[in-house]
Amino acid sequence: MRYLLFAGMLYAFVLPVIELFVGAYIVSPPDPTTALTALEKHEKINLYLYYQFALYTGIPVCFIINGYLLRKIKVTYLYSLGLMLSGVSMTFMMSLKHLDNAGVIGAGLIMGASYGFFWANRDFMSLGVTDDETRNYYFSIDTIFYTLTWIIVPAAVGYFITFGTDSHLYTQKGAYIGVTIVVFIITTLAAIIINKEKFNNPKSEQLIFFKFDKLWNKMILFSITKGVMQGAIMIFPILLILSIIGGVNMLGIIVSGGQILSAIMLYLIGRYTKPKHRMIVYIVAIAFFVTAIAIHGALYSALGVIIYNILQFIAKPLHDVSYFPTEFRVIDIVSKKEGRNEFAYIVNHEFTLFIGRISAILIVLFLAYKINADFALRFGLFFIAGIMLLSILLGKNIVKDCEKAEAIHQ
Repeated sequence: MRYLLFAGMLYAFVLPVIELFVGAYIVSPPDPTTALTALEKHEKINLYLYYQFALYTGIPVCFIINGYLLRKIKVTYLYSLGLMLSGVSMTFMMSLKHLDNAGVIGAGLIMGASYGFFWANRDFMSLGVTDDETRNYYFSIDTIFYTLTWIIVPAAVGYFITFGTDSHLYTQKGAYIGVTIVVFIITTLAAIIINKEKFNNPKSEQLIFFKFDKLWNKMILFSITKGVMQGAIMIFPILLILSIIGGVNMLGIIVSGGQILSAIMLYLIGRYTKPKHRMIVYIVAIAFFVTAIAIHGALYSALGVIIYNILQFIAKPLHDVSYFPTEFRVIDIVSKKEGRNEFAYIVNHEFTLFIGRISAILIVLFLAYKINADFALRFGLFFIAGIMLLSILLGKNIVKDCEKAEAIHQ
């Protein structure tokens, strides 16, 4: 567990870069001193959405490929491959003379492969080194690392990128190249650390199933809501900042703002909560998220975007720390009941997350084309808020079913 947490801590310094600033690289104007025209802004938004589509498509595909490769290759090697591909994707994008659809789709597929190999193996290893009683603590500690780096990294990288153009010491692209080099260094260190410990590979069994226990079917629906929230958190901050505020330095400052309170809350959750408290944490996360959406929709201004981003980046780690232990608890129950490989449920879960993520993008595109982009950015999130409020009822039902199944087993 310590090796896994330490490698995850290093990757936590990379994640804000590949989630925020790769997107910012796509949507930023070639000349930072020149504002984008309406047509250019529309083209940039389309490029960014193409990138996200490709990224989200690459993740579940690589979950399946990873499952078959695990029959021959050590889990830590494939985990390391996921780490390194994040730098490869950034290098590929930096090498493009002009950003076009083919280029960003290629970079998105490589980044999707990076996420796929990393998260598939990380989830399996996390499942193996924890049990239901230790998962609140494990995921709280793990999420604290990510939360703290989201305080430091966005502000630092945003300042580094804008400082070069302001001081004329280096170009914006030169800054991104420098950031890419740092990503390679950090992911290499994480790969070395994780390979110092031995982790068991999953059994070489069937990975693809279409019929599951009723409890897992409910978990699948729950995971779709998780994917919708992930999609919203991935695409809306950058699009809102581009459309309403502008500037990659502001992106870093805003994202860093909501993390300090979140880190304190995560520490308290990890130290004092038990499995029975997970739904309380989940409800608090949804409350922050829905409040953020309501304020953004009401104000639709720079202030509204700032408040929205701060609150949603508090909601995200709270949602993660309550959701993932619940998912693992369900996997523990249904894998024993159905006699199947645990990794098969991890693969199936990723495909349903994919449905949710793509749904978030489709909501934005549908409203943008049927009405207009401003309406999509202002009110598209209300549809997502409604889905997340309904997810509370589903989450409570899953927890009750888990308690019943565990009582029968005992």
